[in-house]
Amino acid sequence: MLRILATTIVVLAFSTPVFAIEPFPASFKTQEIATNGTILHARVGGSGPAVVLLHGFGDTGDMWAPLARILVQHHTVIVPDLRGMGLSSHPDDGYTKVAQARDLAGILDKLHVTDVELVTHDIGNMVGYAFAAQYGARVSKWVVMDHQTKTAKSFSLPDTGLAEVTFVPRSAHAPEARSTPPPSPTSSSWSTRRHTCSSPDPTSSRPSRARTSSSRNSVAR
Repeated sequence: MLRILATTIVVLAFSTPVFAIEPFPASFKTQEIATNGTILHARVGGSGPAVVLLHGFGDTGDMWAPLARILVQHHTVIVPDLRGMGLSSHPDDGYTKVAQARDLAGILDKLHVTDVELVTHDIGNMVGYAFAAQYGARVSKWVVMDHQTKTAKSFSLPDTGLAEVTFVPRSAHAPEARSTPPPSPTSSSWSTRRHTCSSPDPTSSRPSRARTSSSRNSVAR
């Protein structure tokens, strides 16, 4: 009986797939950036227009390695671990989305990056919203993955020049399949909505209702 059990365990051990974390390209460097009363771990690589990738709840910036490998060919790619997650510090407070948006602003200031394109996932969408609401002039495009609310019309952003917001449904990138990279921000499969929005309270991280002119276009220009 024990021999059968041992054999079964060995067979299961070798037949169960192991999902290894894909490493970032060697050109990426990690930095520990002190800002906003905490220390944030960030991966930075490439050159050109800056793209920030924000992960979701229970995840880390490591999830973005497949996409970062593509984007780094033509962009400066910045991939932080959010406060309290991954290799960033775990302070007792500062977990409002407004505070985490200020964390991101501090990272960009330390890196001398003025404006960015945002790609956010899950809870990173909330941080991205708070960042765009407070620092809209610094965001040229925003890609929202796994948008939590039912329609894009639930978003309202200050009229600060952010005209292009793209919503990506779960089926478009299948985050469960970590071995498959999400589509590039230039993918024509992503829908773009151009916003003419009323200004919400800039200190709020909750999306409010907005007026949108919804037309499906490619993100690529």
